[in-house]
Amino acid sequence: MIDPRKELFVWGPIDGRPIYVSYFMIAIAHDLPRAYGHKLPEILFYFKDDQMTFICDYEGLRAVGKKHFNIHFMNEKNLRELEKSYAIAVTALERLQQGISGEHLEALSDTNLLKLFREWEKRYLTFWTIGLVPEVANFGGEALLKEHLRRRIKNNNDFIHAFEKLSAPERPSFYQQEELDLLRLKNSKGFQALLKEHAKKYFWLRNSYFETKELKTDYFRRALSEIPDAKAKITEIENLPKRIRSEKSRAIEKYRLGREIAKIAKQLSHSIWWQDDRKKHIFISNHYIDLFLKEISRRKMVAFRDLVFYWPTELAALIKSDGKVPSDELKRRKKFALIHYHKDTLDYRTGKEEKVKPFLSGKEEEGRDVLKGMVVSIGKGPVRGNVRILLTPRNVHRMKRGEILVAPMTSPDFIVAMRKASAIVTDHGGMTSHAAIVSRELGIPCIVGTKIATHVLKDNMKVEVDTKEGIVRRVRGGYGGKN
Repeated sequence: MIDPRKELFVWGPIDGRPIYVSYFMIAIAHDLPRAYGHKLPEILFYFKDDQMTFICDYEGLRAVGKKHFNIHFMNEKNLRELEKSYAIAVTALERLQQGISGEHLEALSDTNLLKLFREWEKRYLTFWTIGLVPEVANFGGEALLKEHLRRRIKNNNDFIHAFEKLSAPERPSFYQQEELDLLRLKNSKGFQALLKEHAKKYFWLRNSYFETKELKTDYFRRALSEIPDAKAKITEIENLPKRIRSEKSRAIEKYRLGREIAKIAKQLSHSIWWQDDRKKHIFISNHYIDLFLKEISRRKMVAFRDLVFYWPTELAALIKSDGKVPSDELKRRKKFALIHYHKDTLDYRTGKEEKVKPFLSGKEEEGRDVLKGMVVSIGKGPVRGNVRILLTPRNVHRMKRGEILVAPMTSPDFIVAMRKASAIVTDHGGMTSHAAIVSRELGIPCIVGTKIATHVLKDNMKVEVDTKEGIVRRVRGGYGGKN
């Protein structure tokens, strides 16, 4: 059993439903170790109140990550083979998905629907298996780079600065690429037709592990109108790779880092970018999961809101033989569901929380004026602002420009709020977490790993985020805005 007294890797709580992440756990338990060896440590992945949380031993995760990083990223030949396998898997998945539509699925017999669903699952699991390698390797690469830098750089602020620059991906994230593509449409001939094509390409942009949204041209038209200086933004994104490479070179020279450290940093930044690219394909595939679910719902008379709590094997059984999950079992799942990975097996449990109770202890510490965490983005000096607690990205509309975003962690569906924030504070996360990467892209301060920020801080509370000291400090009295 995972020891709650040890250092834990905690991902969540974050909005999510079982069907969208079940394949992730299947790949972890079976396909990843079969294809690439090096099993992950024990995992508790549970679903409660429409949110999900992933827990495992951090030391064990880093140990497995180091093995994958050294084998697949520090060896150039192995890296090229992995990249080739990933490209083939993505292409195969995309080709199959391009032929799937609601109308197409409706016209299939149950037999052919099941056949298509199983073929899609096969290709999706192949994609997941290969895509897990850079994700797991990130933990090892991050640990290796930290170890090397700590031996060379004693000053903590210098260490953070060096890590921030060296680990930055040299290619745009999928959000940056979409924004660049959109901005280039402005004032173009045939704008309406081009915008329609853009929407067709990026309709999945606001998908998540909780739900999907098919974006239309009006969404992108509004997004374009909200960017005041399109030309400046285009220049900024286009110059990003060159600027990042230049900053890395200066950091290597400033701190007198050798070739080994430079290579670790380069490969880590590549694996971080790769993980982002993988998320793009996950969110696209979630759209096709929903198409299958809607068709299964239509022909099997099971509500869509129930099907998102089915496990993949149960969906196949439902298509094949009308094997419905009993309503009382679904009721238990909606209350609490657990996927437990241990000793090469996945154990699915519902209704009872005993296994995760040691990790659910209360963390409220009322009256604390100072919180400590890990600085992952220095930004431009201390920032003061009003706290905005977002426990779910479904509430991003509450975020006001200039507020300090406080969340359990962040994910791509927090991006709207993150772009408005003057600083970001999270309960969980590390140097290569989503909050860390995006805050660096935005150039704003970020402190992660406070463990209790969402419990102690309150909406509209005035705080100062001081990345020099690595603290979040409550400000009594007046509000001075941004320093």
